[in-house]
Amino acid sequence: MHEVKVRDMMKNINLEYYWPNFKSVAYCLYNSETVYLYNHPNYPSNNIFPWNELFSADSLILYEDFPTAIVNIDRYNDSETIYSLIVHELFHGYQYLYNESRFPNELLGVQYPILLENIELRNKERRILYQALLESNAEARNQLLNAFIFMREKRKEIIGEYAQYEFLIESVEGPAWYVESKALQKASNLPFDEILKTYSSKFLDEYRSNLQIRVSCYGSGMFLCLLLDQLTEEWKEAFTQSTKTLYEFFKEYIVIQPPYPLDISPDEESMSIYNYVKGEKEKVIESFINTIGFHLFIEGNMTVTAFDPMNIVSSNNHLLHQNFIKLKITGKDYYITQPVLTRFTEKIQTINHLHLILEKEPTILNNHIEIDGIGKIEGSYEEDTHVLKVSEKG
Repeated sequence: MHEVKVRDMMKNINLEYYWPNFKSVAYCLYNSETVYLYNHPNYPSNNIFPWNELFSADSLILYEDFPTAIVNIDRYNDSETIYSLIVHELFHGYQYLYNESRFPNELLGVQYPILLENIELRNKERRILYQALLESNAEARNQLLNAFIFMREKRKEIIGEYAQYEFLIESVEGPAWYVESKALQKASNLPFDEILKTYSSKFLDEYRSNLQIRVSCYGSGMFLCLLLDQLTEEWKEAFTQSTKTLYEFFKEYIVIQPPYPLDISPDEESMSIYNYVKGEKEKVIESFINTIGFHLFIEGNMTVTAFDPMNIVSSNNHLLHQNFIKLKITGKDYYITQPVLTRFTEKIQTINHLHLILEKEPTILNNHIEIDGIGKIEGSYEEDTHVLKVSEKG
């Protein structure tokens, strides 16, 4: 059983092997039925209890007011991967302990623009970053890193605050992926070159990296960390104490050369990626709309209070929340753990239309409906259109 093996692997873990002063928080392994909690101050003897909705995805949560790394063990086939992901989430716990502040505005990620010029430069930039990581000659590496920096600076001019969103994701998630990769290497006893191949294949997939902007920044952040290992030995503690993004911090170790003109004429590949990204987003939403089931529409003023930024598909003013969504309807809180399509107004937190697909029809009463697994929602229901109109409380 993965839980037992990973627990044994964690017993003698030395987190400072991966990062200076890396302190552990609580952690738990869970599946659809059971939660196994360890190292929590409220439970000195560990704790096992039934799964509940607090445990969703792989993440860092506050469980009884204490940072707790959580990993769903049903999603993975081997204990080494689970171990490395626990180390990843524990690092986010360590960031919590030292008051990491370089977090992105996730709303920017949801609305990240699809622009041909940005796709062209970003693809070149990522290829060059990877080449620089593999380059053993210091002078040649510096030339490559200068090209990388020039392209980044040009992209900043094109996409503005969305570039800063990328840099902040790199700053928080890049080091976490870095320690994850080191943990996977240590647990598997494979050469790091073999571990790097796994991460590199994801990083170099230009179609995926433009479709999943947030996740793609994990790899670029990790590669910046690995390059810093080549440039200086003492960077980790300095970065922990810094307020600069990982990219700005990284530039301090590069001999910057004068900029040169860049050709940013998008090629056929960039156009293909552009069409792919738009098409894939539309395809996923269309697939949801065509799903068999009871289609319920809720209309009125509603407020989104939490969502999973890694599992959202956006198209125009519609967002498909594929994992979960928390929201207020008529002043009450609801937690929906199934795909939901929303239509937002000026901000993505304020929505006026929600589309749910249910296994069976809701129970219709005078001034509300009741939905299995969601609860009672007050409003006026129109049976012919399956529309529930709610009040304007939000």
